[in-house]
Amino acid sequence: METNRIASYTLLREIGSGGMSTVYLAENDIGDQFALKTLNLDLIQQESIRNRFRNEMEALKSLRDIEQVCQIKDFYEDGQQMAIVMEYLTGHDLLRFIRLNGPVPPQQLIDWMRMLLPAFARCHDRKIVHRDVKPSNFS
Repeated sequence: METNRIASYTLLREIGSGGMSTVYLAENDIGDQFALKTLNLDLIQQESIRNRFRNEMEALKSLRDIEQVCQIKDFYEDGQQMAIVMEYLTGHDLLRFIRLNGPVPPQQLIDWMRMLLPAFARCHDRKIVHRDVKPSNFS
């Protein structure tokens, strides 16, 4: 990690990373914790990638009324860094839950899907597609 601060957020530790971005556990000056997603520095000069990152932020903002969607709290851009600040969800994601507990009983899966499908439907109604649906993205 090259820097330990972005805007008014202190980066505490890396939570995860992918081809486009890295997510950190961060906190603001009063100690509230957030998930801070940064665009990888090697991509920041590509306008199309920056636009894609901004579009992701706008999509998240438009889903604020859906409680099953992780909520965006802030956005930062200064020409050298871009970051989306989201609520930090504690606990295990679905992939870790499965690894720790084994297969999920069918009725439990049905119950979870009943909670999630309305959120997917509302996203679909707004022409928003989640392009990375996988167990590790559900908490």
